[in-house]
Amino acid sequence: MECPHWIHQSLHRLDKIRGNEKEIKCDDCEDLGTPFVWVCIHPECKYIGCGRNQKAHSLEHFQRTSEEQTQVDQIHSICVNTSSGLGWCYLCDRELPPAAQEEIFAEMGFDVNGDDELEVKKESQEEEKKMTGTVGLGNLGNTCYLNATLQSLVHLPPLKRLFLHGSQIITERRRSPTSSKIPKDLLTKSFTRLWTMLWAPSNYKSVAPKETLQALRLVSRSLFGGYAQQDAHEALRTIIDQLHTELAGSSAYSTENNSSVVSDIFEGMLQSSVTCQTCQYVSVTREKFFDVSLSIPTQKKTQEPKGWWDYLGSFVWSGFSETDLSECFSEFISAEDLKSENKYMCEKCKQLRPAKKQISFLSFQPSLENNTPRSKNAMKQYRFNILPPVLTIHLKRFRYDAYFAGKIGNSVKFPIDKFSLAPFCVEPADANEKRELAENSNYELMAIINHRGGMGGGHYVAYARAGRSSSRWFEFDDSYVSEVSIDKVKSVEAYILFYQRLPSPTKIAILNHYRKIKLSSRNKQKEVYISRDWFYQWKYSDVDMGPITHPVMCSHSMINPRFQLENQLERYLKKIPENCWNYLCEEYGGPELVIRNLDICPKCQEEKDVLDERRKRENDQVTKLDSDFKKGQNIYLVPSLWLTQWLRFVDGGPLPPQLDTSVLLSHGNLNLKLQVEKDYTKISPQVWNFFQSIYGGDAVVLKPSVDQDEDETSSETESEESEHEEVE
Repeated sequence: MECPHWIHQSLHRLDKIRGNEKEIKCDDCEDLGTPFVWVCIHPECKYIGCGRNQKAHSLEHFQRTSEEQTQVDQIHSICVNTSSGLGWCYLCDRELPPAAQEEIFAEMGFDVNGDDELEVKKESQEEEKKMTGTVGLGNLGNTCYLNATLQSLVHLPPLKRLFLHGSQIITERRRSPTSSKIPKDLLTKSFTRLWTMLWAPSNYKSVAPKETLQALRLVSRSLFGGYAQQDAHEALRTIIDQLHTELAGSSAYSTENNSSVVSDIFEGMLQSSVTCQTCQYVSVTREKFFDVSLSIPTQKKTQEPKGWWDYLGSFVWSGFSETDLSECFSEFISAEDLKSENKYMCEKCKQLRPAKKQISFLSFQPSLENNTPRSKNAMKQYRFNILPPVLTIHLKRFRYDAYFAGKIGNSVKFPIDKFSLAPFCVEPADANEKRELAENSNYELMAIINHRGGMGGGHYVAYARAGRSSSRWFEFDDSYVSEVSIDKVKSVEAYILFYQRLPSPTKIAILNHYRKIKLSSRNKQKEVYISRDWFYQWKYSDVDMGPITHPVMCSHSMINPRFQLENQLERYLKKIPENCWNYLCEEYGGPELVIRNLDICPKCQEEKDVLDERRKRENDQVTKLDSDFKKGQNIYLVPSLWLTQWLRFVDGGPLPPQLDTSVLLSHGNLNLKLQVEKDYTKISPQVWNFFQSIYGGDAVVLKPSVDQDEDETSSETESEESEHEEVE
């Protein structure tokens, strides 16, 4: 939608903003500067005022001119944020349209849509190099929600090691099976480059995460497209899910295809137990999670709110109340009595059971493995079961219900150096399990996402610890980075908290013993090879490690030749003393074969040469046949997933399976729910005959329309219904 008031504005002042943000202040209050102030861009005005989430002087400036002037072009209705470059029209009461926004960005020096490398902003060459990890992120148009999310992830040690040192995992990227339009390494590649930029020693004050934003727009245009403020939690969920999809199958200790190094880091498990209070039958289900969303207690719930007055009271009271993180967890796991429409269908009783509601905040029910009767109703209870190395906690500060929508401003106290999840876990069966749980359930805070302002917008800022067990904390406010006190961190109104699990005494003992063995064997022991990624994950993370694996080993117990190219072996393997290898195998298990040299398997090399010749032959033939397509010929359809597998094969991947076109059909016709490109791809009859001669499959033919346009792209824009009618 166009803004009719944009034509009356001038951009002559915007080119002087960047580089002078620290000197720009609100003309009225004089104590608020970037990123909280907006510059009026009316050609006859030089006013700068703070935004609605501060003292709203910019809005008051607009209101004054609208009262004084009678002509629209004399009303000072449009302003631009001095940090993000976001344009706003008060008369339209919305953001400026993309065309106007692009003009503003160009004038201010932003380059959102370019394809060149990440933009950087350097400090004076005379200044000392900044401490690594303290580089800001430039705002690319109201992207503070993304910047705060990225800075929090950047300062999580497991992700730092993954994107800076995870050679095997990053090299062996998997293609997403959901869409052929999204590259296999879409976000992984951009994150690797961004992490390198942010952690490399340099004089960079800030970098613009342009490539990452462009990648995320391909993942979710609705969330990352445009210039509107978005929710940081939604952005976080989308990022983690996409990385997990791209790196599926890369888990360090799980062979499941739906596991990844991302799930190794973030995934935990909830156990839900429902006990019939009549027969005491217990139904147990388990659910995986990447983050936990906790409600914030806003009032003492002795009874349910009866109407809008009770809801209004809870909001008013929330602005002055205080709680702590443990209370939020206690409410999360507190037993829920099931009644009315939520009555429980007991699998043993074979009937619904009524329930009486009982809520407790600071106490929680005994373990549901205990069959002690409590009351004749059904009680549902959550307890943590498997603890993630990184615990991500989302506090539900935004509330939507039938009466009100607003932000919960309660102060939530949270521990910084040690937080134990043991009280919220499934109760251990014996003393040894209790000791192990106590040792392995302690976390320290690594990062915080803070939301300032109200429901209608606001601003996101990140706080991050300088490193494991460090006492230094930094505030990341888009491109501005400053060190803050621990008291400042404690006072933050947290929206999302990132905790990392502390190493257990057992893990520390293993590490110390390994170091002693290594020191004692210096220059005395022969060296052998170990998986570099397994080793670094074991040494620097708190992931529960499985047995040692040899990622470069072939089935003949020699080096697979595909790792020979471009010195890849050095990226996959690390040398350690042989007695250190033996010690790690004793603790974690491992292969009987020890890699002492890097000899390539001759049998696998011969097989690889044959496959390489086949890859080249098939690729050359398909390229030639595709160019022989003539207009008016029938079009054949193949599953997009299979075609992706074939493309991976000619690019050096494994052989594709047999061609099965039955997945495209429903009752003998093309499935109406399938989409072109996403589910199936159109190919010429020449290419189809070639594929069928090698991989088999039954033909699915799409006849050309009689009035088919000469433009090759016209067939792509035909309605799905007309295409479906012409399928043989």
